[in-house]
Amino acid sequence: MKSVWVTRTEPGASRLAAWLTQQGFAAFARPVLAIQPLSPWRAIVNGVPVAATVDAVQPPTVVCAMSAHAVEAFAAAGLATRVGAARFVAVGENTARALGALGFDAEVPRTPSSEGLLSMSQLQTLGAQDTIWILAGSGGRDVLERKLLHARRASVVKLELYQRVGGVPGAEVGAAGVGAVEVASVQGLEEFARIWQRASGPKSVPLVVPSARVGEAARAEGFSHVYVANGASDEAVLTQLRNLISRNDQPD
Repeated sequence: MKSVWVTRTEPGASRLAAWLTQQGFAAFARPVLAIQPLSPWRAIVNGVPVAATVDAVQPPTVVCAMSAHAVEAFAAAGLATRVGAARFVAVGENTARALGALGFDAEVPRTPSSEGLLSMSQLQTLGAQDTIWILAGSGGRDVLERKLLHARRASVVKLELYQRVGGVPGAEVGAAGVGAVEVASVQGLEEFARIWQRASGPKSVPLVVPSARVGEAARAEGFSHVYVANGASDEAVLTQLRNLISRNDQPD
């Protein structure tokens, strides 16, 4: 196989590329998006923006982390000292590891997605007296927030802690040596698609994506060989790359 281009944000891109190399793949990290912490961060309480101060939001019963970037920004903003005895849930293993590094144990759903989180008992058993903090970036999916607000089981506090931005220096890649591409989000897909078009890259290049939603977006962009992994973990990406090889689904 030609090289696997890992487009996700750092530091995950370099970690994944190094691990794939250890597994026998030629892989390189070239992120198409960068992470910018939001200062001040933004708070949305039950759908209404409020002043972004620690005193403006109720202490949580449950903290739900949507990405490792959100966890890092949560700690940098000084919010980790305000959670008391809250329980933690994380959308995936990488996010749970980031929480573990701060000393917080987090449960992970069987399916690493917003829908998987909603099925967890920690969220199913919330009552009107409870408050859930959602640690997230700006934009992206709001399924978890909307579903929780609709159920009215608890006060919902979404903390927007960072944003992803395109135009990363050095993100341009020549198409000739790329045999497959890892894409981690819809925003990342859109940025990759623009770069790939400028490089006159073929839409037949295999893409490994973390969810059906990103897969649908990839097909809408015209990509014909899309592999949907079971989340964004290193292991899930590796499984789909091996599936790609077993099907001999590689551009000439």
